[in-house]
Amino acid sequence: MSNPPPASTLTHVAIRCANVERSLEFYRDWCGLAVLHRREDPSPDRKGTIKVAWLGRPPGEATPWPTDFWVVLLETPKPPGPTSLFDHLGFAMASRAEVDAIAARAQAAGFLHWPAEDMGAVVGYLCSLKDPDGNVVEFSYGQTLKPDRRKE
Repeated sequence: MSNPPPASTLTHVAIRCANVERSLEFYRDWCGLAVLHRREDPSPDRKGTIKVAWLGRPPGEATPWPTDFWVVLLETPKPPGPTSLFDHLGFAMASRAEVDAIAARAQAAGFLHWPAEDMGAVVGYLCSLKDPDGNVVEFSYGQTLKPDRRKE
């Protein structure tokens, strides 16, 4: 490519949900996210509204990332569809013990999708849950995400 695009920063992922209140509860309780913004927008067909909630780290909480990253929930009139096996949101944990703890808690609550497992170099140790709409949420320890540490 002779003219690369300008540098960009990924800021959010937007996912549909059937009930924004139920999804907010899940992402607050399981991922530690807080509601940072809420609104209602007209639906594209102008026959209803779309409830929108932006979720992120609670204000004032330090993060290891140079920019904020948000999950945007969209409660739409049309129910969310199934996701593929590998579509997911990923959250980094500070230790394998934290991954084990969330897996045990999720198993007891009926949210566990994949039990904790060591997936080897790059992927690390992880478990995953399914949110109320079937979206997969991964909790991992040991993933190599920094480009200077990754071996191509």
